[in-house]
Amino acid sequence: MKRVLFLFVLFIILCVPGFSGGQDDEDAVSPAAAAGAKEAPALTAMVNEGSLPALEDRLPSNPLVESAPSREIGVHGGVMRKVWRGAGKDKWGVTKMMEEYLIRYENGEIVPNAAESVEVLDNSTRFVFKLREGMKWSDGVPFTANDVLFHWEEVLLKKVTGKSAHVSVRDAEVNLIDDYTFEIIFPTPRHLFLIDFMSAREFFTPAHYAKTILPDFIGADKAGEMAEAQGFSDAQAMVQQKLYYFWLYPDVPKLTAWLPVNDVNDNIYKLTRNPYYWKTDTAGKQLPYIDEIHYYRVEDTPAYTLKAIAGELDFQFRSVQFEDFTLLKENESRGDYRVAIWKSVENNTLQFNPTVEDPVLAELYRDSRFRKAVSSAIDREEILEITNSMAVAKQAAFMEGSPLYRESWARTAADYDPAAGNALLDDIGLPWDSRKKYRLRSDGEVLEIIFMHRRNTQADLAMIELIAAYLEELGLKIVVRQLDRTYLEELRDTNQLSMTIGIFQELDLLIDNKGYVPTRDEEVHWGRFGKYVESGGSDGTPPVGDYALLVEYWDRLNETPAGPEQDEWAEKIVDIHEKNIFMIGVMSSMPKIAIVNKDMRNVPDGILDADILRTPGNAKPWMFFYGG
Repeated sequence: MKRVLFLFVLFIILCVPGFSGGQDDEDAVSPAAAAGAKEAPALTAMVNEGSLPALEDRLPSNPLVESAPSREIGVHGGVMRKVWRGAGKDKWGVTKMMEEYLIRYENGEIVPNAAESVEVLDNSTRFVFKLREGMKWSDGVPFTANDVLFHWEEVLLKKVTGKSAHVSVRDAEVNLIDDYTFEIIFPTPRHLFLIDFMSAREFFTPAHYAKTILPDFIGADKAGEMAEAQGFSDAQAMVQQKLYYFWLYPDVPKLTAWLPVNDVNDNIYKLTRNPYYWKTDTAGKQLPYIDEIHYYRVEDTPAYTLKAIAGELDFQFRSVQFEDFTLLKENESRGDYRVAIWKSVENNTLQFNPTVEDPVLAELYRDSRFRKAVSSAIDREEILEITNSMAVAKQAAFMEGSPLYRESWARTAADYDPAAGNALLDDIGLPWDSRKKYRLRSDGEVLEIIFMHRRNTQADLAMIELIAAYLEELGLKIVVRQLDRTYLEELRDTNQLSMTIGIFQELDLLIDNKGYVPTRDEEVHWGRFGKYVESGGSDGTPPVGDYALLVEYWDRLNETPAGPEQDEWAEKIVDIHEKNIFMIGVMSSMPKIAIVNKDMRNVPDGILDADILRTPGNAKPWMFFYGG
């Protein structure tokens, strides 16, 4: 835990300038908001007409009070205009604005969120969660521990959405204590459980709704008829969409700040405030401040910049490219926005699937000599020059400032040395064909690799083109295919990706381990090894060699209290990565930028961009407001 706190504080000190748009004093009150109402005017009107309960009956007995340095007490109202490429290409963009978990990571520590509190007992083998009494789903039905137990027993354990339970709850036992209390118990200590549990996503399901669509409750025939009537291929597809991608569907009750009100495929996808949202500001005003969010569909990410310059965006972070920074800065006045600079810990990494269905390629990809050969063949300095990057060349290693940072790991096979790369391939035993154009596989066939990706920015496409050319110089026949995100994820989930370009987190092992330990099925460089671990051995492929050692060391680290011994297990994991280079980095992370309407307040500069923090949700958009 000390490692996590150290790194987070380091980012705050070195990388995060003060918040913009607010005053220096905590929770300063803007003049326009000093005498403001406790809820949005539209909700007051609904209360007065009898169609909505009074505010005190909609909030829990102990609402979460949002207080953050330099955040102003805001005013209710307004519409936030955003853009996206539709649910097929960017469904995660909507949910990351407003995801709600039981706990959250803030200012270097785990803090309550939907859960009012959590107790760590019995040497980190028992975790008792207390929910907020009186908290409600968006349809007014009470949110209780029964929704957690239902999620565990009827959704996760039965895999009704096609997804396994997150590895953080592997071997767990979940018990109901009372309507607002439940416990998670493990057979061995889990000292990192609460950190790991953050990436388990929502650990609850609206049981009253799920019982109306699950075949186990309404019967297979009725579920099939319902699915057909709603345009789904079958009941399984309906259940997966409604219970896993729930944020896209208006009829599914939620705990989020905003709720969809129309079809996700409409040209303008609209979200409106949740009248039962369970957070307030320090003045007792119900959040969110902003009434609605409108997502305008566009075909590609260059349109984001054009929309901003035309003054048609109020807040946009996702898919805004740093390569457009100069253009966006030059047009701030014209578009009536400002450019906020955030700090990213994410970057591209080449990934080869060690369990790909082709056994010849799978064996090759598991050979660290092959991965180092590929890494040595990449001219990172040329990529930086051509893409006008502000980054530095480095391996896919933790960033400077992390207690686990190692210069030797960051530089392993990171220097441009194609001769060394060719020597490694020779050592593996990959001969050239008769024309010395391509190398041959162990079965005598040309060594062809399908390089699938979903990148679409000018800088990323230039980088991919260069990488393909470097690997061709090694004698690898590279076939590049650009796909949309949904299709690429389907291929990943069915183990059909051979090579891709993914994302790695430079942050820290203890905060986000999925890129550094094969515990999840989301990382191509783990292949089905990750699925095996996440499923508890019921699916996937058992890890072998150093892949298995990573899992063993992670388990030992998790079972060990914070201190020197825990640090030793973490260092052992770094040892294995430095030796193997499981994922191949190109450069360090780049700054990220957000487009912010000049009249929008409480939008911070310097937010840390990381998937585990669900950026931009960690900027707390429910506290944004229009104040001039």
